[in-house]
Amino acid sequence: MKKKEPRMLTTFVREQREGKSNRPDDFGAMVNMLLVLTVTAAMSVYYYGMRAAVLCVLCVGVCWGLDVLCLILQSKSLHIHDISPIITGLAIALMLPASVPYTIAAAACAFAVCIAKHPFGGHGKEIVNCAAAGYIFAELCFPSAVLSYPKPMTALPLTNIITEGLYPSFTSAAMRSTSASYTDIELLIGNFTGPMGCTFTVLTAVCALYLISRKAISGTVFFTELAIVLGWSLAAGGVFRVKTALVGGMLLFGLSVLSCDNGIVPKSVPEKLLFGAVSAVILIAAGEISRLENPVVYAAVLSAPFGRLTGKFGELARRRKRAKNIFGKYADDISETIAMTGGGDDGNG
Repeated sequence: MKKKEPRMLTTFVREQREGKSNRPDDFGAMVNMLLVLTVTAAMSVYYYGMRAAVLCVLCVGVCWGLDVLCLILQSKSLHIHDISPIITGLAIALMLPASVPYTIAAAACAFAVCIAKHPFGGHGKEIVNCAAAGYIFAELCFPSAVLSYPKPMTALPLTNIITEGLYPSFTSAAMRSTSASYTDIELLIGNFTGPMGCTFTVLTAVCALYLISRKAISGTVFFTELAIVLGWSLAAGGVFRVKTALVGGMLLFGLSVLSCDNGIVPKSVPEKLLFGAVSAVILIAAGEISRLENPVVYAAVLSAPFGRLTGKFGELARRRKRAKNIFGKYADDISETIAMTGGGDDGNG
Protein backbone atom coordinates (compact mmCIF):
# COMPACT_ATOMS: atom_id res chain seq x y z
CA MET A 1 0.00 0.00 0.00
CA LYS A 2 1.42 3.35 -1.04
CA LYS A 3 2.36 5.54 1.86
CA LYS A 4 0.40 8.78 1.93
CA GLU A 5 2.54 11.89 1.78
CA PRO A 6 1.95 14.28 4.67
CA ARG A 7 0.23 17.51 3.64
CA MET A 8 2.26 20.63 4.27
CA LEU A 9 0.40 23.40 5.99
CA THR A 10 2.02 26.09 3.91
CA THR A 11 4.71 26.66 1.31
CA PHE A 12 6.54 29.58 -0.17
CA VAL A 13 5.34 30.36 -3.69
CA ARG A 14 8.12 31.30 -6.10
CA GLU A 15 8.08 32.10 -9.80
CA GLN A 16 7.67 28.99 -11.93
CA ARG A 17 8.10 30.73 -15.27
CA GLU A 18 10.20 33.55 -16.56
CA GLY A 19 8.85 37.06 -16.30
CA LYS A 20 6.54 38.54 -13.69
CA SER A 21 3.42 36.45 -14.25
CA ASN A 22 3.37 35.02 -10.72
CA ARG A 23 3.93 38.30 -8.92
CA PRO A 24 0.98 40.09 -7.32
CA ASP A 25 -0.62 42.71 -9.54
CA ASP A 26 0.38 45.44 -7.08
CA PHE A 27 3.96 44.22 -6.55
CA GLY A 28 5.46 47.28 -8.27
CA ALA A 29 3.32 49.63 -6.20
CA MET A 30 4.34 47.81 -3.03
CA VAL A 31 8.04 48.12 -3.90
CA ASN A 32 7.70 51.86 -4.45
CA MET A 33 5.74 52.27 -1.22
CA LEU A 34 8.37 50.28 0.67
CA LEU A 35 11.10 52.51 -0.75
CA VAL A 36 9.28 55.65 0.39
CA LEU A 37 8.62 54.27 3.87
CA THR A 38 12.23 53.14 4.23
CA VAL A 39 13.53 56.62 3.38
CA THR A 40 11.08 58.13 5.89
CA ALA A 41 12.12 55.60 8.53
CA ALA A 42 15.78 56.54 8.00
CA MET A 43 14.86 60.19 8.63
CA SER A 44 13.08 59.19 11.84
CA VAL A 45 16.19 57.38 13.06
CA TYR A 46 18.18 60.55 12.38
CA TYR A 47 15.75 62.62 14.49
CA TYR A 48 15.04 60.15 17.31
CA GLY A 49 17.97 57.74 17.43
CA MET A 50 18.08 54.00 17.91
CA ARG A 51 14.69 53.77 19.60
CA ALA A 52 13.04 54.73 16.32
CA ALA A 53 14.98 51.98 14.55
CA VAL A 54 13.97 49.43 17.20
CA LEU A 55 10.32 50.42 16.83
CA CYS A 56 10.44 50.02 13.04
CA VAL A 57 12.11 46.62 13.27
CA LEU A 58 9.68 45.49 15.98
CA CYS A 59 6.58 46.52 14.02
CA VAL A 60 7.83 44.92 10.82
CA GLY A 61 8.73 41.72 12.67
CA VAL A 62 5.37 41.47 14.44
CA CYS A 63 3.39 42.14 11.28
CA TRP A 64 5.39 39.66 9.20
CA GLY A 65 5.39 36.97 11.89
CA LEU A 66 1.65 37.22 12.51
CA ASP A 67 0.96 37.31 8.77
CA VAL A 68 2.86 34.02 8.35
CA LEU A 69 1.07 32.50 11.35
CA CYS A 70 -2.36 33.48 10.00
CA LEU A 71 -1.55 31.96 6.61
CA ILE A 72 -0.37 28.74 8.27
CA LEU A 73 -3.56 28.50 10.35
CA GLN A 74 -5.60 28.94 7.15
CA SER A 75 -3.45 26.44 5.19
CA LYS A 76 -2.60 29.11 2.65
CA SER A 77 0.63 29.57 0.72
CA LEU A 78 3.12 32.28 1.55
CA HIS A 79 3.83 34.29 -1.58
CA ILE A 80 7.48 35.31 -1.64
CA HIS A 81 6.60 38.61 -3.36
CA ASP A 82 3.97 39.64 -0.81
CA ILE A 83 5.71 42.42 1.12
CA SER A 84 2.46 43.95 2.39
CA PRO A 85 3.12 43.05 6.08
CA ILE A 86 6.44 44.90 5.92
CA ILE A 87 4.67 47.97 4.54
CA THR A 88 1.97 47.73 7.22
CA GLY A 89 4.55 47.44 10.00
CA LEU A 90 6.59 50.41 8.79
CA ALA A 91 3.49 52.58 8.30
CA ILE A 92 2.25 51.85 11.83
CA ALA A 93 5.66 52.56 13.36
CA LEU A 94 5.97 55.90 11.53
CA MET A 95 2.53 57.05 12.70
CA LEU A 96 3.40 56.45 16.36
CA PRO A 97 5.57 58.61 18.62
CA ALA A 98 9.17 57.48 19.05
CA SER A 99 8.46 57.15 22.77
CA VAL A 100 5.51 54.75 22.46
CA PRO A 101 5.84 51.56 24.56
CA TYR A 102 6.88 48.56 22.51
CA THR A 103 3.90 46.59 23.79
CA ILE A 104 1.46 49.16 22.40
CA ALA A 105 3.19 49.19 19.01
CA ALA A 106 3.03 45.39 18.92
CA ALA A 107 -0.67 45.47 19.86
CA ALA A 108 -1.39 47.89 17.00
CA CYS A 109 0.39 45.57 14.56
CA ALA A 110 -1.48 42.52 15.89
CA PHE A 111 -4.83 44.28 15.40
CA ALA A 112 -3.88 45.36 11.88
CA VAL A 113 -2.93 41.85 10.75
CA CYS A 114 -5.21 39.56 12.78
CA ILE A 115 -8.37 41.69 12.84
CA ALA A 116 -8.27 44.12 9.90
CA LYS A 117 -6.56 41.91 7.31
CA HIS A 118 -6.93 38.13 7.45
CA PRO A 119 -10.57 37.81 8.57
CA PHE A 120 -11.48 39.49 5.25
CA GLY A 121 -9.34 37.20 3.10
CA GLY A 122 -5.84 38.63 3.35
CA HIS A 123 -3.86 40.90 1.07
CA GLY A 124 -5.94 42.53 -1.65
CA LYS A 125 -9.27 41.75 0.01
CA GLU A 126 -9.16 44.07 3.01
CA ILE A 127 -12.05 46.51 3.30
CA VAL A 128 -9.90 49.16 5.04
CA ASN A 129 -6.24 50.06 5.22
CA CYS A 130 -4.72 47.74 7.82
CA ALA A 131 -2.14 50.22 9.09
CA ALA A 132 -4.82 52.86 9.65
CA ALA A 133 -6.98 50.37 11.53
CA GLY A 134 -4.05 49.36 13.74
CA TYR A 135 -3.19 52.97 14.54
CA ILE A 136 -6.80 53.82 15.43
CA PHE A 137 -6.95 50.81 17.76
CA ALA A 138 -3.80 51.97 19.56
CA GLU A 139 -4.96 55.59 19.81
CA LEU A 140 -8.40 54.72 21.18
CA CYS A 141 -7.07 52.19 23.70
CA PHE A 142 -3.93 54.05 24.80
CA PRO A 143 -4.47 57.75 24.00
CA SER A 144 -2.00 59.17 26.51
CA ALA A 145 0.87 57.03 25.19
CA VAL A 146 0.02 57.49 21.50
CA LEU A 147 -0.62 61.24 21.65
CA SER A 148 2.41 62.27 23.73
CA TYR A 149 5.61 62.97 21.83
CA PRO A 150 9.31 63.58 22.52
CA LYS A 151 11.07 66.54 20.97
CA PRO A 152 13.21 65.82 17.89
CA MET A 153 16.95 65.33 18.38
CA THR A 154 16.32 64.03 21.92
CA ALA A 155 18.25 60.99 23.15
CA LEU A 156 15.61 58.44 24.08
CA PRO A 157 16.27 55.40 26.30
CA LEU A 158 15.54 51.96 24.88
CA THR A 159 13.29 51.04 27.81
CA ASN A 160 9.71 49.95 27.16
CA ILE A 161 8.04 52.87 28.95
CA ILE A 162 9.16 56.50 28.80
CA THR A 163 7.44 58.94 31.16
CA GLU A 164 9.62 62.06 31.05
CA GLY A 165 10.27 64.58 28.31
CA LEU A 166 6.94 64.07 26.50
CA TYR A 167 4.78 66.87 25.13
CA PRO A 168 1.55 67.40 23.16
CA SER A 169 1.91 67.44 19.39
CA PHE A 170 2.26 70.62 17.34
CA THR A 171 -1.16 69.83 15.87
CA SER A 172 -2.77 69.75 19.32
CA ALA A 173 -1.22 73.09 20.26
CA ALA A 174 -2.17 74.68 16.93
CA MET A 175 -5.82 73.69 17.40
CA ARG A 176 -5.94 75.99 20.44
CA SER A 177 -3.85 78.86 19.03
CA THR A 178 -3.70 81.34 16.17
CA SER A 179 0.09 81.42 15.83
CA ALA A 180 2.87 78.86 15.70
CA SER A 181 5.80 78.68 18.09
CA TYR A 182 7.93 77.15 15.33
CA THR A 183 9.54 78.85 12.36
CA ASP A 184 8.47 77.99 8.83
CA ILE A 185 11.77 76.20 8.23
CA GLU A 186 11.22 74.02 11.30
CA LEU A 187 7.73 73.16 10.10
CA LEU A 188 9.02 72.24 6.65
CA ILE A 189 11.82 69.96 7.87
CA GLY A 190 9.83 68.36 10.70
CA ASN A 191 11.63 69.84 13.68
CA PHE A 192 8.53 69.83 15.90
CA THR A 193 6.67 67.38 18.12
CA GLY A 194 4.54 64.79 16.35
CA PRO A 195 4.52 61.23 14.98
CA MET A 196 8.08 60.15 14.31
CA GLY A 197 7.61 59.66 10.56
CA CYS A 198 4.86 62.10 9.60
CA THR A 199 6.33 65.52 10.32
CA PHE A 200 8.85 65.84 7.48
CA THR A 201 6.69 68.04 5.26
CA VAL A 202 9.11 68.53 2.38
CA LEU A 203 10.23 64.90 2.35
CA THR A 204 6.65 63.61 2.54
CA ALA A 205 5.57 65.89 -0.32
CA VAL A 206 8.45 64.65 -2.50
CA CYS A 207 7.62 61.04 -1.64
CA ALA A 208 3.96 61.61 -2.53
CA LEU A 209 4.90 63.05 -5.92
CA TYR A 210 7.20 60.08 -6.50
CA LEU A 211 4.42 57.60 -5.71
CA ILE A 212 2.04 59.45 -8.02
CA SER A 213 4.60 59.52 -10.84
CA ARG A 214 5.13 55.76 -10.45
CA LYS A 215 1.34 55.21 -10.40
CA ALA A 216 1.67 53.55 -6.99
CA ILE A 217 -1.15 55.75 -5.66
CA SER A 218 -3.95 57.70 -7.33
CA GLY A 219 -2.91 61.26 -8.11
CA THR A 220 -6.51 62.21 -8.88
CA VAL A 221 -7.71 61.22 -5.41
CA PHE A 222 -4.63 62.74 -3.72
CA PHE A 223 -4.95 66.19 -5.29
CA THR A 224 -8.76 66.25 -5.04
CA GLU A 225 -8.68 65.52 -1.34
CA LEU A 226 -5.75 67.84 -0.67
CA ALA A 227 -7.33 70.75 -2.57
CA ILE A 228 -10.66 70.46 -0.75
CA VAL A 229 -9.04 70.19 2.70
CA LEU A 230 -6.71 73.13 2.13
CA GLY A 231 -9.54 75.17 0.58
CA TRP A 232 -11.69 74.56 3.65
CA SER A 233 -8.78 75.45 5.93
CA LEU A 234 -8.22 78.73 4.09
CA ALA A 235 -11.90 79.64 4.31
CA ALA A 236 -12.15 78.66 7.98
CA GLY A 237 -8.96 80.13 9.39
CA GLY A 238 -6.81 81.83 6.79
CA VAL A 239 -3.17 81.20 6.00
CA PHE A 240 -2.27 79.95 9.50
CA ARG A 241 -4.94 77.27 9.29
CA VAL A 242 -3.64 76.19 5.87
CA LYS A 243 -0.10 75.99 7.23
CA THR A 244 -1.08 73.89 10.22
CA ALA A 245 -3.28 71.63 8.11
CA LEU A 246 -0.46 71.04 5.65
CA VAL A 247 2.30 70.24 8.16
CA GLY A 248 0.27 68.75 11.01
CA GLY A 249 -2.27 66.03 11.53
CA MET A 250 -0.38 63.53 9.35
CA LEU A 251 -2.22 64.97 6.33
CA LEU A 252 0.37 64.43 3.58
CA PHE A 253 1.54 61.12 5.03
CA GLY A 254 -2.03 59.89 5.44
CA LEU A 255 -3.07 60.86 1.93
CA SER A 256 -0.05 59.24 0.28
CA VAL A 257 0.18 56.07 2.39
CA LEU A 258 -3.38 55.40 3.62
CA SER A 259 -6.07 57.08 1.50
CA CYS A 260 -5.01 56.76 -2.14
CA ASP A 261 -4.26 53.05 -2.41
CA ASN A 262 -5.10 51.87 -5.94
CA GLY A 263 -6.52 48.69 -4.45
CA ILE A 264 -9.25 50.69 -2.71
CA VAL A 265 -10.00 53.68 -4.94
CA PRO A 266 -12.34 53.27 -7.95
CA LYS A 267 -11.04 52.95 -11.51
CA SER A 268 -12.50 55.74 -13.63
CA VAL A 269 -11.59 59.43 -13.25
CA PRO A 270 -15.15 60.62 -12.35
CA GLU A 271 -15.37 57.91 -9.69
CA LYS A 272 -11.96 58.91 -8.31
CA LEU A 273 -13.00 62.56 -8.16
CA LEU A 274 -16.15 61.60 -6.28
CA PHE A 275 -14.22 59.34 -3.93
CA GLY A 276 -11.64 62.07 -3.23
CA ALA A 277 -14.40 64.59 -2.50
CA VAL A 278 -16.22 62.22 -0.15
CA SER A 279 -12.97 61.37 1.64
CA ALA A 280 -12.20 65.07 2.08
CA VAL A 281 -15.65 65.76 3.51
CA ILE A 282 -15.24 62.89 5.98
CA LEU A 283 -11.78 64.17 6.93
CA ILE A 284 -13.06 67.71 7.50
CA ALA A 285 -16.06 66.48 9.48
CA ALA A 286 -13.89 64.23 11.65
CA GLY A 287 -11.58 67.14 12.42
CA GLU A 288 -14.26 69.76 13.03
CA ILE A 289 -16.83 67.72 14.93
CA SER A 290 -14.68 65.44 17.06
CA ARG A 291 -11.53 67.63 17.14
CA LEU A 292 -9.32 64.66 16.36
CA GLU A 293 -5.60 65.35 16.03
CA ASN A 294 -5.17 63.03 13.05
CA PRO A 295 -8.51 62.93 11.22
CA VAL A 296 -6.92 61.71 7.97
CA VAL A 297 -6.42 58.26 9.52
CA TYR A 298 -10.09 57.99 10.48
CA ALA A 299 -11.16 59.32 7.08
CA ALA A 300 -9.04 56.65 5.37
CA VAL A 301 -10.93 53.93 7.26
CA LEU A 302 -14.41 55.43 6.94
CA SER A 303 -14.14 56.24 3.22
CA ALA A 304 -12.63 52.91 2.11
CA PRO A 305 -15.94 50.98 1.96
CA PHE A 306 -17.44 53.81 -0.11
CA GLY A 307 -14.56 53.51 -2.56
CA ARG A 308 -15.09 49.79 -3.00
CA LEU A 309 -18.86 50.20 -3.42
CA THR A 310 -18.37 52.99 -5.96
CA GLY A 311 -15.95 50.79 -7.87
CA LYS A 312 -18.37 47.85 -7.87
CA PHE A 313 -21.27 50.01 -9.07
CA GLY A 314 -19.07 51.57 -11.73
CA GLU A 315 -17.90 48.17 -12.97
CA LEU A 316 -21.49 46.91 -13.08
CA ALA A 317 -22.54 49.95 -15.11
CA ARG A 318 -19.64 49.43 -17.52
CA ARG A 319 -20.56 45.76 -17.98
CA ARG A 320 -24.17 46.67 -18.70
CA LYS A 321 -23.05 49.27 -21.22
CA ARG A 322 -20.81 46.74 -22.98
CA ALA A 323 -23.61 44.16 -23.04
CA LYS A 324 -26.05 46.73 -24.41
CA ASN A 325 -23.61 47.73 -27.15
CA ILE A 326 -23.03 44.10 -28.12
CA PHE A 327 -26.69 43.11 -28.17
CA GLY A 328 -27.62 46.38 -29.82
CA LYS A 329 -25.20 45.60 -32.65
CA TYR A 330 -26.65 42.12 -33.02
CA ALA A 331 -30.18 43.55 -33.10
CA ASP A 332 -29.18 45.99 -35.85
CA ASP A 333 -27.58 43.14 -37.84
CA ILE A 334 -30.71 41.00 -37.48
CA SER A 335 -32.99 43.85 -38.59
CA GLU A 336 -30.76 44.55 -41.59
CA THR A 337 -30.79 40.86 -42.58
CA ILE A 338 -34.60 40.69 -42.34
CA ALA A 339 -34.93 43.80 -44.47
CA MET A 340 -32.55 42.45 -47.13
CA THR A 341 -34.48 39.15 -47.38
CA GLY A 342 -37.79 40.92 -47.63
CA GLY A 343 -39.04 39.48 -44.38
CA GLY A 344 -40.26 42.83 -43.19
CA ASP A 345 -42.35 43.65 -46.38
CA ASP A 346 -45.93 42.58 -45.52
CA GLY A 347 -47.36 43.78 -48.85
CA ASN A 348 -45.38 41.25 -50.89
CA GLY A 349 -45.79 38.30 -48.51
